[in-house]
Amino acid sequence: MRRSTFWVLLLAVSMAQPAAAQSVRDGIDAWASGNYVEAVTIWRPLADSGDADAAFNMGQAYRMGRGVGIDNARAQRYFESAARQGHLDAEVNLGLMLFSNGDKVNAMRWLRSASSKSDPRAMLVYGTALYNGDGVPRDPVAGYAYVKRAADTGLDPARRTLSELDRLLSDEIKTQGIQLAARQQGLARTPREATARPKTPAPSSKPKAVTPSATAKATPPPAPKPTPKPTAAPPPAAKPAPVATASAAATATGPW
Repeated sequence: MRRSTFWVLLLAVSMAQPAAAQSVRDGIDAWASGNYVEAVTIWRPLADSGDADAAFNMGQAYRMGRGVGIDNARAQRYFESAARQGHLDAEVNLGLMLFSNGDKVNAMRWLRSASSKSDPRAMLVYGTALYNGDGVPRDPVAGYAYVKRAADTGLDPARRTLSELDRLLSDEIKTQGIQLAARQQGLARTPREATARPKTPAPSSKPKAVTPSATAKATPPPAPKPTPKPTAAPPPAAKPAPVATASAAATATGPW
């Protein structure tokens, strides 16, 4: 009788123990297996408790409509939660979403932050906005520098936009932009380096505006990662500025 009582008590204690907490990685594994509902079930409490990676993944899920219905407002809130913690991809996605919704000033805040971390897509859109004065004070030198840095990563839309800027800008502005790009690159490696540059005289008339070519499609991962890249550029964003032959800044080319 005593032995039987012991086993009953042991079973009760074991059943009372909470299950091991699930991680972002567990959600990624579920996502990779196509179990999207399970993935978001795992990520949601983690995201709501402040995990940046989980919040980014929830933003992806709501943006793509996998495991949940498409809900851009919720996607934006989750991206912002992650972005406020310095999550680079969340900063980019949030910036592009805000730009698409017409909130250019707040969009530039996040795209500027992502550009300072050398994200190619952010540098392309932010640089074009600087050139046009679209949501930020006009600065063609800084605009050229950011677009050039994006082009130097091999991003094809940035290369096309740089070619357009090469046609429109003076040699003096381009030289200053190249010099600034070099200093920005050095700053990324050695944060103590100064970034001062010569002031650019205000133009006598507003130059022709440009728009970055369609943002390149990112390589789609099999599932979100702890610090995942977007599966593709966000859906069509408002044009940073018109140009004769360029398309929208961020045209959807996949499920994202």
